Amino acid sequence: MRVCSKPIVTAALTLLAALGLAAPAISDESPPLFSRQEFCYNAPGTVAGTLLGSRALVAKNPRPYRMSKEFVNPQLWCAPHCATYIRATYISAIPGQSWGLVQYLMGDAEADAQKQLRALGDVNIRGGLYVYRAYGLDMFIRDSNNHQLTWGVLREALRALTDYFGEIQRTALPGSLTFIIYDGKNEVATGAFGAVQGGR
Repeated sequence: MRVCSKPIVTAALTLLAALGLAAPAISDESPPLFSRQEFCYNAPGTVAGTLLGSRALVAKNPRPYRMSKEFVNPQLWCAPHCATYIRATYISAIPGQSWGLVQYLMGDAEADAQKQLRALGDVNIRGGLYVYRAYGLDMFIRDSNNHQLTWGVLREALRALTDYFGEIQRTALPGSLTFIIYDGKNEVATGAFGAVQGGR
């Protein structure tokens, strides 16, 4: 049998003691986790991708919450009464464009999506592509992330985008932007909005 010398034992015990002090205490309680959830800009108490009720919307909320006077980019903007939301990133102003024409285009696109929804039902958009062009503006939306966009989700995303435009017109000029459409936690489409290029 081999006997360890006193200095080796002392060194080993010192190392074990140091490791024992460095290890976390074992407890029956789990440590608190930091939230990775993102919240709707237009309903700060609602997690993006969950059902957004009317009472949670800032405009209808009696609490003294005010939208930020500073422009926040990107913004998560949630559609009411569903789990659809967009992540919109404003890029730059469109010279000579008015917010009125932006709202006309959005109203027309929403009406088109509603018409398709009534006629076809909440089915996938054929070809995975939706383009709407009017008033010198272009909106281009396509499937993404191996998911398919339906007419119902498109309609709700257009409503969220319209509301988003209504809010940012307080602090920004009409502009080009990119956006991602989510249905619940799933990214289903990406889009772009801007001026018609090359006189198309």
